[in-house]
Amino acid sequence: MDDSKKPLMIGLIVVCFALAGVIAYWTSRDSGDLSAVRGEIQLMKCRNKDCQHVFEMDMADYITELREHTTGLQVPGLPCPKCGKNSAYAAIKCPRCGVVFEPGAAGRDKLVDTCPECGFSERASRRTNP
Repeated sequence: MDDSKKPLMIGLIVVCFALAGVIAYWTSRDSGDLSAVRGEIQLMKCRNKDCQHVFEMDMADYITELREHTTGLQVPGLPCPKCGKNSAYAAIKCPRCGVVFEPGAAGRDKLVDTCPECGFSERASRRTNP
């Protein structure tokens, strides 16, 4: 090897090792401590038309399940404890009428927490009544 190229090659090797170290750090570190959300509840509803089971799930377990099953941009259905199908999704219970629905069920022109039955939105309510 030409002596004039040695410093360039050494520099390139050092950069490659540094980059490998950064990649190893980012891929091996813990993806997040979920103790802050442990005990919080995520309401779930099964989309299976023959089931429609509504249940509660610990938020930390919900996040863990999503991390394990999500591929790409689509949110996967999680296992329903009643029918066993991967058809359970996050849901909201309307504080006004009690209907349980998936976020966005009222339509694209409404806030995601707008109830498809009575039209109430807690977010919209907070905006008008701070």
